[in-house]
Amino acid sequence: MRWLLTIVLMTGINADSQVWRIDEQQLLTPITSMSGEQRLAIMRAIEPQLRSEMKTNWIEKAEIGAVKRSIRTQRITTATGSLLLMQGGWGTAECSGTGNCAVWVLDNHYRLLLGNASGTRIEVLKAAHHDQPDILIAAHESANEESRVTYVFNGVKYRPAVCMEVSFSDLQGNPYKRPHAEPSQCH
Repeated sequence: MRWLLTIVLMTGINADSQVWRIDEQQLLTPITSMSGEQRLAIMRAIEPQLRSEMKTNWIEKAEIGAVKRSIRTQRITTATGSLLLMQGGWGTAECSGTGNCAVWVLDNHYRLLLGNASGTRIEVLKAAHHDQPDILIAAHESANEESRVTYVFNGVKYRPAVCMEVSFSDLQGNPYKRPHAEPSQCH
């Protein structure tokens, strides 16, 4: 029981703590179905990060175009308005071989609140800081491990606050009855 309580406290998750969750599937709305004005505002918000990706990860300019066209979005209503969750397109340079796709979060005015994140699962939590809900992003690290980062809003941007490494089996592949979670350094 102590172990379960530790996990709940460290990850901020239990059955009643989530406002919204998507698990290993694409967000619902393709960016191509949004108005030209909305797409332009989104691109203005994330373009600097995409350009940085071109320099640091050797992503080709043609791939950036594919990423832009393949972004999927989901607007989530919050206590103070809404957030636009966005996922870099599956099958593009913004998704790894394990399915960890780029994740961005914008506010009502298309300001970038969270970038430089990636994962397979996004959870908007009931807990909030500075009137914005906390966000958990989980990423596959291997077939039996994932990392979980809970981001909290500092009044300007989301920052990593709680980071965990979770193992689902031992080194021989024998599944644990309950996942093993350990705190890790947030970057």
